[in-house]
Amino acid sequence: MIRTYAFNGYIQEAQNLFNKTPNPDVCTWNIILKGFIEHGALNVAHKTFERMPCHNIVSWTAMIAALAHNGCCQEALQLFYCMYAHGFIADKVTYMRALDACSSYCTLIQGQQIHASIVEDGLAEDNMVGTSLISMYGKCGNLADATCVFSRTKKDIICWTAQISACAQNAYYEEALILFSEMLKAGLNPDILTFVCALDACSSLLLLSEGRQMHAAIVAYGLEQHCLTGTALVKYYGKCRMLLDVRSVFSAIAHCDIASWNALLTVLVESEFNRDALYLFWQMHVQYVKADNISYICVLNACSKLSAREKGLEVHMAWIEHRMDGDAKIANALINFYGKCGDLCSAHHVFYALTYRDVVSWNTLISVYLSNFLAKEALILLQDMLWTGIQADNVTFIYAFDACSALADLMMGHQIHTSFVEHGTVVDPMIQSALLKMYGKCKSIHDAIYIFGKMEETDVILWTILIGAHNDGGFSEEALNLFNKMQLKGIQPDSTAYVCVLDACANLAALQSGCKLHDAIQEKGWGNEPIVGSALIHMYGNSGDIEKAESVFRGLAEPNLAIWNAIIAGFAYNGHGKKTFIYFNEMLRTGVKPDEISFVSILTACSHAGWINHGKHCFIHMMYGYKLQHVEEHCVCIVDMLGRAGRLEEAEQIIQHLSLQNVSTAWLSLIGACRYHNDQACAWRAAKNLSKLGNHNSGPLLILAGIFAGR
Repeated sequence: MIRTYAFNGYIQEAQNLFNKTPNPDVCTWNIILKGFIEHGALNVAHKTFERMPCHNIVSWTAMIAALAHNGCCQEALQLFYCMYAHGFIADKVTYMRALDACSSYCTLIQGQQIHASIVEDGLAEDNMVGTSLISMYGKCGNLADATCVFSRTKKDIICWTAQISACAQNAYYEEALILFSEMLKAGLNPDILTFVCALDACSSLLLLSEGRQMHAAIVAYGLEQHCLTGTALVKYYGKCRMLLDVRSVFSAIAHCDIASWNALLTVLVESEFNRDALYLFWQMHVQYVKADNISYICVLNACSKLSAREKGLEVHMAWIEHRMDGDAKIANALINFYGKCGDLCSAHHVFYALTYRDVVSWNTLISVYLSNFLAKEALILLQDMLWTGIQADNVTFIYAFDACSALADLMMGHQIHTSFVEHGTVVDPMIQSALLKMYGKCKSIHDAIYIFGKMEETDVILWTILIGAHNDGGFSEEALNLFNKMQLKGIQPDSTAYVCVLDACANLAALQSGCKLHDAIQEKGWGNEPIVGSALIHMYGNSGDIEKAESVFRGLAEPNLAIWNAIIAGFAYNGHGKKTFIYFNEMLRTGVKPDEISFVSILTACSHAGWINHGKHCFIHMMYGYKLQHVEEHCVCIVDMLGRAGRLEEAEQIIQHLSLQNVSTAWLSLIGACRYHNDQACAWRAAKNLSKLGNHNSGPLLILAGIFAGR
């Protein structure tokens, strides 16, 4: 009767009846123990196990399996060894459950020890045990031992699937598909899990034809409505960016579980369909699908990308309302969301509410500071992290190098690079990229070349960073040479590489080289990419061919802010004041809001055209109408505009009243205007102010000497 109650979910009734049983035997204890386990009451099951007057192999196996299934893998393995200490000999089921714990815990050494015990007990030839060993070695990253076990095991469909999965998990995708093909030749029919593993390999390799064939086979076997195969197809088509197919296969799933919904959410967010992801998340609530932590992380990432603070707050409130278990990954997603929305206060609140802050949480907060242009504060936060005893990982160092890049702080960059070397961490391509960028932004070309030369393998990304470093350092001609050298090495440029080299042409006003690059871009079909279009407009504008720049602009569908800024700047710097404002107003009509860069071009146009009142009005409207922060470039434009008109004292007052940290370029511009208008007094005051900023450039002194000499 206890068994009937327990296995039908009436756990309380089973317990009441058990409590009334005088001197229950071990079998009765095992029934109530399994009842608690099936009911999900792990803590109660554990206490019951400890209360048992005696155990048998069934008791030990049930408890080990329960702990492993609930993620308590270390406790499961401790219990396994405890069982041996009590004189019990494991059977094949016990070994399989212990191997499950090793798989989830990724503890290879303990897995190998258990394998040795299996061999000693003569169970190595057992098919089910062999399959568990293959799975364990696959999940622990030891494909060689998995293959060795596979070669000695009788191969049924479960065994084949375990080996295919082991290959896919360890990024041996081609081998996984070869095994799948061999399995079919051996006359075995794939099951649901086999298809899932094979689809994972297809999606990782972005194999469209093979994936389509796999889909057709799934339909032929009548498995397209199954939750697992349907979810695998959603992931596959998502990786291949085939959104129509994604929606089609999702709709075909008979009963979607939370994993299916999460797969679709992930695809939408990764494909930048963030508003669709938000809509889907709320649809889940309407259809009474209980979101889990993965769902919340996905939708918070969507809100982050949209900077949708109000929507994100609703999601945060929903998470609290549903009393989801605290999860560090959720907290990190919330920190990232609030940070991307510029709400550092809330990001801090979530961060410091964590009971334990690991390196991932610290990295998330540091990245938030960087995304809010607070590089100096990000480095201070890094120091705080180290003081708490948390060891930096590669991601931390990447963010540290990015902070040094933003600050162009070469000394700090060298210190952190030295610390990284002393740390003894393995250098990966991401670290190499970050180092190259940092030395490039710090204009330390020798360091950048040294880092590049130490690399065993270089790809188009690393070459592009080196080209960009030369460009940023003022070595645009060398950047062009590097671009040609890269192609001679057999590395084909991507669209980002073309953008870098177009910037080099823009700096050199190398119209002929730029035109050749444009032809190559057209051949590759990248001309309509926004970032490429923007670079082409910039190159033609800087090279003086404004008509060609306008032609490129007109060929782009739905130009973004960067494209609008490029064409507006082109007209402004080529002295076409009226056209500058025509395009600026056209941009506003399309609903694109200007940024600080837009107004640098507008003020430049006003300066070149002598539209002083109009320029001052635009400057005021930028600050109070659009709530944009003025930067040194705006100040230089205003000073240049007033200086050209001889209104030097007004220009001087503008510099003094604008709260800017660095105004050295503005003072230099004023000194140049003083020379043109031969105003010795104003030039002297400007030079004194410049010297207070610690500017040791001899140029201003030479100009000043020229003014006093009457030249």
